[in-house]
Order: sequence, then structure tokens, then C-alpha cells
Amino acid sequence: MDIEITAALIGAGMAAITILIKDYWLDIIKENRSAKQTKDKTFKLYANPIIRASESLCWRLKEIFEQRGAFLLERNPRNIFFEYKYISTVYRLSVLIGWIRAVYREFAYIDTSNDTGNRECI
Repeated sequence: MDIEITAALIGAGMAAITILIKDYWLDIIKENRSAKQTKDKTFKLYANPIIRASESLCWRLKEIFEQRGAFLLERNPRNIFFEYKYISTVYRLSVLIGWIRAVYREFAYIDTSNDTGNRECI
């Protein structure tokens, strides 16, 4: 085969590979990076409120389980302090459930069908 023909074939092959990379693979890489950034941004948005709500409920549960949960018993008188503690406990639980529900709804709109991040745990 002639050297000019070989050089032309190599040049055409390299041009085809370059066009393939530029037009297809770079778009796919950018799209994957954008999807990952969206997931990370959403996670960071909801992480702190969930942590704070969990911590608040955890402290209240610690208080209840250390035998200071008398405000939950019906036989005790309903004074203002016990009412406050009871309502505060229900509120803390509701806040945590609300944040978890908000995260669930937010992530329902994010496509995770191609995500392999959690498959190692299964």
C-alpha cells in the first residue's frame, strides 16, 4: 500500500475519533457531572436540618429513657410544664418526619436509575 494512502487513512481515523469524543462522549460526561452536582446540592441542602432535628429528638428520647419521661404518663397531673414537654416531644418527632418527607419528595424528582453509588450495600 502506498504511504500517502496509509497516512490519509490514519488521518481520517483520527479525525473520526476526535469528532466522536467531542460530539458524544464529552456531552455524556458533562451530563453525568451535572446530575451528580444536582444530587450533591440537594443532599447538602437537606443534611443540616435533618441532623438538627435528629439531634433534638435524640436528646429528648435520652431524657425519656433515663426515667425522666413522667410527662408522658397519664397518671401524672397535667401541669403547664408537663404539657410543654409533651407538646415539645410531639413537635420534635413531627419536625424530623417532615424533613424526611421533604427529602423523599425532593429526591423523587432526581433520576437515580443509573446511579451505582448504593449498589455496594445490597
